[in-house]
Amino acid sequence: LYEPNAFRSSDHDPVIVGLDLSSRTTTTLCAYLGDDPRFKRYDYDVFSFYGSAEEAITLTLEANPPSAGNRKRAGLKLFGGELGGLVFEVDMSRLANQVTTTLPSSGHYYAVVYRTPGLFGRRAYKGDYCVSLEASAGAGQTFEPYWSVE
Repeated sequence: LYEPNAFRSSDHDPVIVGLDLSSRTTTTLCAYLGDDPRFKRYDYDVFSFYGSAEEAITLTLEANPPSAGNRKRAGLKLFGGELGGLVFEVDMSRLANQVTTTLPSSGHYYAVVYRTPGLFGRRAYKGDYCVSLEASAGAGQTFEPYWSVE
């Protein structure tokens, strides 16, 4: 049925191709909390990534294995962005912790995992953990240890 004229491009079965421009990925990094000799009681590890304005992200902190964190607490903070777009989110609840937000501006962001004080009968977590960033593929590729990660 092919004809060499102006209508030749319609001489085939069209195929619909979809593009998922909202592709998300999860990047997980693991470390140990509670072994920094400089901060015997309040150890903290800092991770960084580059995020884009209006990007929805989720940070998750879990003990590794998850059962090791039963009834124990650790902190998870997110801060950063360029001037005028600072974001600051905190979760100091029992493990697993989660911070979900939409980034206000493009720039560098920092995720801080830290031991919480064991006050008022609260049990601070010490041990292996994993922190995950669910975001666009671009932000996930830049997620890495930044400071004091053992």
